[in-house]
Amino acid sequence: MEYNKLNVAILTNFQDLNPGYSLTGIVLDQAMMLLKNGHNVHLLVSEQYNKKYDYYLRDRIGEKYVNQFTISPIVTFGHLIDYESSLAWTIKHKVLSCDLAETLVEYFTQHGIQVAFTHDWIFTGWNLPYAGGVRFTSHLLPHVAWLHWVHSVPSAARDWWKLNFYGPQHKIVFPNITDSRRVAEQFHTTAENVYCIPHIKDPRVWWNFSDATNDIIDKYPKLMTAEMVQVYPASTDRLSAKGVDKLIKIFGIWKSKGIPVCLLIANQWATGKSRREDIEQFKKIARHAGLEEDEFGFTSEFKENYVGGISTKVLGELQLLQNIFIYPTSEESFGLVGPEAAASGALIITNESLEMMREVFSNTAYPLPFGSYHNIFEPQQGWDQYLENAAFVIMNKYIHESAMRAKVKCKQLYNMDALYVKSYLPSMMGVLAIASSMPDLNETNREIIEDEMKNFRAQLAGNAAKKEVAEKVVELESLGGGLVEEVKDDNS
Repeated sequence: MEYNKLNVAILTNFQDLNPGYSLTGIVLDQAMMLLKNGHNVHLLVSEQYNKKYDYYLRDRIGEKYVNQFTISPIVTFGHLIDYESSLAWTIKHKVLSCDLAETLVEYFTQHGIQVAFTHDWIFTGWNLPYAGGVRFTSHLLPHVAWLHWVHSVPSAARDWWKLNFYGPQHKIVFPNITDSRRVAEQFHTTAENVYCIPHIKDPRVWWNFSDATNDIIDKYPKLMTAEMVQVYPASTDRLSAKGVDKLIKIFGIWKSKGIPVCLLIANQWATGKSRREDIEQFKKIARHAGLEEDEFGFTSEFKENYVGGISTKVLGELQLLQNIFIYPTSEESFGLVGPEAAASGALIITNESLEMMREVFSNTAYPLPFGSYHNIFEPQQGWDQYLENAAFVIMNKYIHESAMRAKVKCKQLYNMDALYVKSYLPSMMGVLAIASSMPDLNETNREIIEDEMKNFRAQLAGNAAKKEVAEKVVELESLGGGLVEEVKDDNS
């Protein structure tokens, strides 16, 4: 079975894409992640869907993906109630389940849907009619794989919380391991049927990065995954004065000790032969320090029109991914890049040898001597040993910055690339393997399911007829009792 391009349906009863509703963001993050990895995505919404918030779709997903997936307003609309028991399930809502199932079977068949996501459909009392539609659909299309997100910890038990109602090709998804066993118990199933998939919280989406920034991140994915990340703006003709060689060696020392790193030089004015030779010289230093091409690079080499520099928007967005900013420059009058880096929330390491830095940072940054034009610094143990010692002094400082470590850890764990590889793809593959092994629907079972659906509709039609007669009786009572008896006799 091919897993590199699946047809995935995300089932909701959204009537709009309200940005104030947290589930809207969760669903759109899933859609963007699946699109990014080559899948076909169908977002199913209410048949009463309106487009008043569709501007949010473009803001959230971006120009690159907004036209690549389908929004289909086909989910049956109904006036819902918050059920506490399936025994109270009205015949009207049972028919809604039947209508939904017929719609889904037709749509899934037409578009070759292989995987379906739902959100709280098998969980909340409000969505009980949709849970019934899922059950009918799954019985009629046994080879579709289902992942059901439950977004709250189940507390008071509900009699429809039974995963075996649906079949082995259905799994529950919960965002944390801590409460997953409780979820399994409430749904009368085992822990292996509850998958833990944390929610996507990707900096690229959260901060609405531009496509230009995201393209650079795709080239240097360790900006998202490395433990120590720095984006260092520097003019190409001043790389030595900016201390880039010292910076490279510190990152190389960290890597040699097993610490994942990424150092990106956001350089400007990379024009002319001499500037290109400068870049090659520093790339050679990086190779000697053990840094690979995806761990060290110059933005000027990414695109031809970046030789003069990247935009301030792209630079600012890239700097939001850094957690460390070592500033070993030997000459500055103010150093704009320092406060810019501080705005990104990075741990700032300044050059103690450059006295004006204490003023610029108001003695809040962590200083280490690197030498400057007015304070010559030559470490007694030599630069190699000094930079190794400095690397571990800085690392110690970072280790004790819990907010910084939380920033890095959340970026590593909850970006959509990591979650796709570690959670989404294995989960989809696992359930698809089960769904593909399910027996085909035989004609007998089809008739049983269709008869059940017909019975619901017949009951609803019968109730409607009884209601019509009752209303007619009430109307005629006001005209005289004899007429009422006549109507009763005619409808006995």
